Amino acid sequence: MNASDVISPLQTSGFTCKQKRATVYACELNVGAAGFEATVATAGNAVTRVSAIVRIEANLEPGPGTLVFLTWIATIPYSGDQASVTEIASWVTGHVQARTSAAATIGRYIYTLEASVPGTLYLTVEGDGKRWPA
Repeated sequence: MNASDVISPLQTSGFTCKQKRATVYACELNVGAAGFEATVATAGNAVTRVSAIVRIEANLEPGPGTLVFLTWIATIPYSGDQASVTEIASWVTGHVQARTSAAATIGRYIYTLEASVPGTLYLTVEGDGKRWPA
């Protein structure tokens, strides 16, 4: 999977994306009081890690847009595998709604979700040291 496979859909959704370093791209979108950020790390042009941050007002619960964004980021490596997409989406949704933090290895990807801090949700999806599939 190339960086453009992640960045292009974000840009189509209204995110502004910039190359921060030779191997890191950052994308941002603000909607009302919510801020959405995605960072794509690469080796060459192949994706090795994707992370997402959502910032909302500390007294608010994460809305549907937050779940859509985090679930999309989390399921990127498995977009062609509906069973894995369903498993990962359920994992993300359950922890976000419960406002709990968790880590899991699903397939060959390591997922870390920080959802216990009011106002900030943070998700990282990292490969097992290899590049993501094409």
